[in-house]
Amino acid sequence: MKSELLNPFMPIQEKLVEIQKQGRTDLSRCQLPLKSMEAWQFTDIKRLKNLMGQGILNVNADLLNKPSKKIEKTTNGSCRIILNGCRDPLGAGELPNGISQLTEKELKDHLGNSLKATGCQHHWPITLNNANANYCLALRVEGMVKIPLELVFAPMSVGIQAVRVLLLLEERAKLSLLQVNMGKGLQLLSSTLEAHLGRESQLDHGILAFGDGEAGLLAHTAIVQKPKSNYKETYVIKGWGLARFEPRITQISGEAETTLRGLQVVDADNQIDTHSYVSFEGPGGKLDQVHKAIAEAKGHSIFNGIIRVPSLAQGTKASQLSRNLLISNNARIDTKPELEIVADDVKCTHGATVTQMQQEELFYLQSRGLAADQAAALVKRGYYQDILNDLPNQANIWSPMSKLIESNLSLINQEEK
Repeated sequence: MKSELLNPFMPIQEKLVEIQKQGRTDLSRCQLPLKSMEAWQFTDIKRLKNLMGQGILNVNADLLNKPSKKIEKTTNGSCRIILNGCRDPLGAGELPNGISQLTEKELKDHLGNSLKATGCQHHWPITLNNANANYCLALRVEGMVKIPLELVFAPMSVGIQAVRVLLLLEERAKLSLLQVNMGKGLQLLSSTLEAHLGRESQLDHGILAFGDGEAGLLAHTAIVQKPKSNYKETYVIKGWGLARFEPRITQISGEAETTLRGLQVVDADNQIDTHSYVSFEGPGGKLDQVHKAIAEAKGHSIFNGIIRVPSLAQGTKASQLSRNLLISNNARIDTKPELEIVADDVKCTHGATVTQMQQEELFYLQSRGLAADQAAALVKRGYYQDILNDLPNQANIWSPMSKLIESNLSLINQEEK
């Protein structure tokens, strides 16, 4: 792999130095994904190569070594941390009560464990992230955290930027987390978020991923759940020239609850690809998953969802539904829900639908005085709303419905107030 794909700056965290060294070795030996690989068969490899050809994000050393601006408290009361290439995104700010930084030893003991437990430690996007991440935001969560946490991933220049987050939720901890991924132009955002949920802990995790133009996104969430824990992930993705999102969850001893709600909107010639994976490694686990997509213009939406239920996962209850709306004859939707079941005492269902916007519904709305574009926007709002309702409350400040309805995003140039 070309040297321009490697970050020239060394991490300041000892564990990350080790991971980066191994990642660079692995990256130098491997090639870009190929269409002959099943997991990448629908991906626009040419577009990926174009983004990779921009090299590593051009961040100068002064910016890298300078602390981020002070941790902000937003108008809706959440704590916002911006990860934009600085080595110290926390600066001199104070974290909410119940959240603290991990020590170097704790980082060394836990970083990468969730990747291994969810089976993605050797995925190519993870290797790219390993080779380039300069800093890991590593936090411990204890008790009920009353102030929501907001993490904003915002590249500052053309090229590849790798960001990494590790969260350890202690027993009975509770956190509301909003992750905002942004990109524009020829930026490629590589993000990896690991979370380990202790017994009876709860994590409400919302993800807003709004890109613009040719921007690319390669994102993984690797979640490990102990018994009685509850993990909810709601993601909304739009606007990226190329995006690949991989939420991966493992219930390591069963008896946990997982809820996944997803919405991806493709228009222009965008391609958005979601690959989810949920594995039950013990009895009595629950999963409720709904993935929705809209494809317009020449957009291409891809979904592959795997649910793994081995013999030790008796009593599992899992439901997965892929719902897709095709707006344009030039758009494309590929969807593939998968169940891998060995256990015999389970209740597991999956399904997929691809429908078109009903002309009768549009005609009725137009007969009530709405223009054609207004009628179509109203139908889309109804399609989006149930997923948006599942986002954490702090997502409202980013006006996700407005961003979805807008034909051309300008999120990156907008300073949220």
